[in-house]
Amino acid sequence: MLMLLVFSYSYSGVMPETDWAKRKLKGKVKSMVMTEYGYENSGKLKFTSLVKTEFNEKGYTTKESFARDGVEYKIVQYQFDKNGFIAKRIEEVPQKSLNNYKYSYKYSKDGNLIEKAELVERAKGYYPMYDIITYNKLGKEINELKYVEGELESDVSTFYNERGDAIEVKNNKNPDYPYILIYYDYYKDGGYEKTVDGHGRRSFVVIDKNGFQKELAYILFFGSKNPVVQLDTYVKNVDEKRDKYGNVTEFTSVSYDVLENNKTNAEDIYKQLKEQKIKKIGISGKVEITYEYYD
Repeated sequence: MLMLLVFSYSYSGVMPETDWAKRKLKGKVKSMVMTEYGYENSGKLKFTSLVKTEFNEKGYTTKESFARDGVEYKIVQYQFDKNGFIAKRIEEVPQKSLNNYKYSYKYSKDGNLIEKAELVERAKGYYPMYDIITYNKLGKEINELKYVEGELESDVSTFYNERGDAIEVKNNKNPDYPYILIYYDYYKDGGYEKTVDGHGRRSFVVIDKNGFQKELAYILFFGSKNPVVQLDTYVKNVDEKRDKYGNVTEFTSVSYDVLENNKTNAEDIYKQLKEQKIKKIGISGKVEITYEYYD
């Protein structure tokens, strides 16, 4: 059955948040190419990855390609209708598979945008599968439903604070299953620290006033009773450079460990990170980004 694109003119201003906004890009970026070099602790090159993203003039992604060590392994393309909404998404894994998704839209009675993405073609056989995503009036995702063969597989809601930052991700289908809580410590200069608790781990990032991620840490929990807590990753991104628009063009990632790992309390590790009781492991990666602009 053909699904029609439904519009309510009184709410026609509601659109999904642009990819420019999600990525905190400045200026009208036409395309960006991000090359990442990953290193072993010894300093030996471990891998090279490349992601090329193309945007339309409204700030939405039209094509994204992924390569690792010179081999392209995935291509995603988007087609849009005359109103600026995604009409079709094609995911291609070269030499392996091709997934084709069809999109339709409508508005709820309270003016939220509802997007349906349905898998309509699959190279290795079709089976019914679709997602329904609801966006609030600011274009931010507030609910996602996933259906497989007509059965509801997941129902996830996201809640935001007055700043528009996500503070909770809740599993409505399995309310007893651990969900995600997000905390923020906002700095006076516009930067902030974000802590995420859920799924057996705690992570935190430090973002500066320009939107650049300065630090990233993952703390893992092992065992349900008296769990052992271990720092999995702690990385500082340094030596960032920017172009004339203010977008980051390169930076270096340096890995560290805490002086005392394998603790029984996450706060012990978190305190060591805050007090910088750490030891340097070495450079774990370098990133280079080039941009093309519409203006």
